[in-house]
Amino acid sequence: MVFTSKKQIYIILIILLPVAGFQVWWLKDMYTDHRLAFSALAARAIATAQSEATYQQAQRLKTDSVLRSRLFASPALQEYNKKKQFLVLKYDMDSSGGISNIEGTNQSQEASEKKIMEMISAPDALENAKRTDPALLAVLSQFNLLYPDSVLLHAYIKAALKTNDLEQPFDIRFYTNVPDPDGKKNAATSMPFSGGPDNYWTVSFPQLSQYLLKKMLLPFIVSLLLVLLILGGLVLLWRGMAKQKAIEQMRANLLSNITHELKTPLTVLSALNEVLLSHNGIEDTDKAKRYLTLSKGELTRLEQQIDHIISVARLEEESTPIAQETFHIYSLIASITDRFSSIKPIEYSVSVEVKNDLMLTSKQYVSTILTNLIDNAVKYSREDDAKVSITVFEDASYYWLKVADNGKGIDKQYLPYVFDKFYRVPDNDVHDVKGYGLGLSYVQELINRLNGSIKVSSEKGTGTCFTIKLPKGG
Repeated sequence: MVFTSKKQIYIILIILLPVAGFQVWWLKDMYTDHRLAFSALAARAIATAQSEATYQQAQRLKTDSVLRSRLFASPALQEYNKKKQFLVLKYDMDSSGGISNIEGTNQSQEASEKKIMEMISAPDALENAKRTDPALLAVLSQFNLLYPDSVLLHAYIKAALKTNDLEQPFDIRFYTNVPDPDGKKNAATSMPFSGGPDNYWTVSFPQLSQYLLKKMLLPFIVSLLLVLLILGGLVLLWRGMAKQKAIEQMRANLLSNITHELKTPLTVLSALNEVLLSHNGIEDTDKAKRYLTLSKGELTRLEQQIDHIISVARLEEESTPIAQETFHIYSLIASITDRFSSIKPIEYSVSVEVKNDLMLTSKQYVSTILTNLIDNAVKYSREDDAKVSITVFEDASYYWLKVADNGKGIDKQYLPYVFDKFYRVPDNDVHDVKGYGLGLSYVQELINRLNGSIKVSSEKGTGTCFTIKLPKGG
């Protein structure tokens, strides 16, 4: 029987919640680490792709002479040259060391044109120019030479991600003079695509969360199994404690019942003996006979109780073959019901549908089984209008026996335990119905030895029905 208590529940929660909380924190921290690692790798891959795409875009300057002429003649480049002007002096020196024919030319235009062509000669040179000469890059950006083509950029990013084993669907968005609305959502990586600080393009990964969770599937399963293992251990511990408590309760009830059952006949015998000795009962033959008859009845009942306990213990140790015999079941039932006729008025309903009223199995076992079940039915039936029905029928392979009463019934929460040894359904007064909690356990053991089965159904306030299935021939 399972006993629940707030204390036990609190113990489980106190142990389980910190463990579960730690697992959740660990998984969340792992998810954050995976996300940061992905972002770092993606940023490096995207930077490489941006460099390649920008380099390819700038190559137009080599092949498009019109664009090159426009750039070299542009006001922006002229303004840049003014800040970078320098003179190249040419002169002649005579034999006496004098200088003549001095000629000076402004070489800034040629230098900037040469520098531009060197910048677009290789991806590394273009990247270095971002640090060494951003003003010249700003001139190039006005001609969209640093604005990467979206199709080309997509191809380079896809290749870079594949190289870094980060193959994931991604979106590219370009923003001009507008703050990036995605922020850090989905590990978005923002890059400036021109000299202007407000011009950005972003790469976002809409399925990043699913990708990271998939990578964490194994740790998640291990973590879940660990929590379930701890929970299972706690449940087993809890059930063990509950079972131990139930055993202790049943032991206490058993000792109380045995004490009560054994003390009652001893008290009666002591009283009868006192009457016979102290009140001249021996001299009165009729009184002495009546008291001795009562004493014999009490001794017989005491002997039966002791034999019942011994028989249960002996049954667990016996392994002798079961004696099979053919017998009349109806007459056996009648002899059993007659024994209880003097206890209280009972209306018996007996139905036997067995060929020739004959059964082939252990008569001793069937008699003991029916005696115990009918005894229970009588004990727990109503005081007024008590009814007990006994039904026996057969099919091709089995005998079926049903014993039902119209008593107070058993609450459904106690039904799984009624066949446990020493178990008695809790009641306000455990001595209201005499017994040790051994009867149904004894019945089940006998049925198991016959390779049969027993089931119980009950409704509180309606009654209880036991259904027995026994193979023919045992």
